[in-house]
Formats: sequence, C-alpha cells, structure tokens
Amino acid sequence: MAQNHAAMKNSSLPTLLPKIMELQVSRMAHHVKLRIVTLFFCLNALIVFGLSFTLSAYSDDQLNPDQAFFTFDQKVSLVGRSYPIGIQAWYTGGLDFLSWGDPHTWKYGYFRAALNAASSGVVDRIGFEFQYFPLSIIGLSAGYDWGGRWYQPHFIDCSVYDCQGRLDSAYLKLQFAAAAHSLIVSGFIKYEELKHIGGLPQFYDESTLLPGQSRGEDVLTTNPTLLYSLSDRLNLGMTLLYSHGITSQSFSSLWGPVAQYHFGKDAPGVANSQVVFGLGEDQSTLVSPGFTLFAVWTMVIDPSLSIVDLKMR
Repeated sequence: MAQNHAAMKNSSLPTLLPKIMELQVSRMAHHVKLRIVTLFFCLNALIVFGLSFTLSAYSDDQLNPDQAFFTFDQKVSLVGRSYPIGIQAWYTGGLDFLSWGDPHTWKYGYFRAALNAASSGVVDRIGFEFQYFPLSIIGLSAGYDWGGRWYQPHFIDCSVYDCQGRLDSAYLKLQFAAAAHSLIVSGFIKYEELKHIGGLPQFYDESTLLPGQSRGEDVLTTNPTLLYSLSDRLNLGMTLLYSHGITSQSFSSLWGPVAQYHFGKDAPGVANSQVVFGLGEDQSTLVSPGFTLFAVWTMVIDPSLSIVDLKMR
C-alpha cells in the first residue's frame, strides 16, 4: 500500500509542477504590476510637490491668473518603418488649459484633453487622453484606445498568435523633456494594459511587436532620446525604444541614431512641421533581429501647449 501511495505521489508531480510554476509566475506578474502602479503614484506625488515648490518660487505678479486660457490644437503625422514594414497616419486634436505661467517660456503648467486617431488601412485605432503637466517639461498622461486589425503579417504564425480582431489599450505615461546649452533630453515611460478580443489565447501586437495573453497583457515601454542641437533647425542624436511584456515575459527593442529637422513658420507647403529620420536594429521575442529605417513627419496645424510646440506658438 505504501508503495502504491508513493507511486501515485510521484506520478502526480509532472502534473502539479506546471500548475505551481504558472501560479508563481502569475503572482510575480501581479507584484510587478503593483510596484509599477505604486511607482506612478509616487512620481505623481513628486510632480505635485515640485509644482508647489515652483509656484512658491514666483511672486503673484509673475503668475498672473489673467494669463489662463483655453486653446484648441491639431496635429497630423505620418510614421513609417522598413522592418517590419509598415506605415500609419495619425491625427490628434485637443483642448488645452493654461493653469499658470507664460507659455512663451518653459515656466508654465497646463491641462490637456485630446482625441487621438490612427490608421494604416488595415489597422485602425481611436482613443482619448488626459494630460497634466504641472511644469511644461514633465507631466503625466492617462488614456484609453480602441483598436481593430484586419490583416495577417507573413512573419508571424497567426494560427498561434491572433493577428486580427480587437485590441484595446489602457495606459499611464510619464513624459519629460529638458534642454541645457546644446543638449536635449526627452522621452517617456509608459505602462499599459493590453486586452485582445479574438479567438485565440495569445495575440500579436503590431505596435510593440510583442506577443501577449488575450486575457490581458501588461506592458512597460521606455523611450529615452538624447539630441545635440547643431542649429535652430537641426538636431542629431540617439534613441532607444524598449518594451517589456510583463505577463508573457517578452521584449522588443529598437535603438540607433536619429536626425531631427524643423521647418520654419514660413516654409512653403511644410510650415510648422518637422521630420525625424533614424536607423538601427529592430527585434523582439517574435521578430528576428533586422536592420530598419524609420521616419516620422509631423505637421502642426494649431500648436498645443506642449513644450515641443514652443517655437510654433
């Protein structure tokens, strides 16, 4: 009888071990998620403290409440890359409220509510976003996007990873930008929850190049960029775009040199616009390493209160 009990115990181990491991991974993902959310709350508290300190550094006549106003902004973009090949058009329109300061300098703060839309013909997205920048160079954004996909890329096994169907995203994002002398540092840290509605337990996200769990995938993305200003219009530097799929333990990365050129207000046909060109290595858990060229063209129709639109106001 003891021998039979031992045999049954040993035979059950191969069945129990995967379940135990899955439970441990789920607990780890939950703890990581809690840490990330806590980090964002701490960053928000730090920003509010920084705002309070900044406001106390200025006298009442420097922070004239009569300067507060609402303004409407619009911007269109065209984004493309050679590997994996893709192109997408973007539109964003928002309502901005200047909470304090002078928007012709960097010493101001603002709120913004925006509608974002994007389409490549086979992938469409639309969503809303709320931004709070207590100081123009650092702020938080929160938003929700709805997405639909109607294509199957040849480099992904879409019988395993669902490439079509609906893919929604809820996100928090910390954005920053600062300049000193000829150096410009900018970027963002983004935490998002992806949820796929389709027929397979796993999906492929064409934006981050990550696989994910259809029931929910937590993703952390960072995008630091360092630029050196050669003139008022031309900047050169390096950028890194790294995404980590927390739930599925996946990753994607793109890094390499970039060049940014600003057109002036009076440039015929391309007034208030800029182009960014870059090259580098693109790879992910599902996409093999490969050389890629990427470009972003942006035209500002009506400038926002973002610090990046300062020259166009």
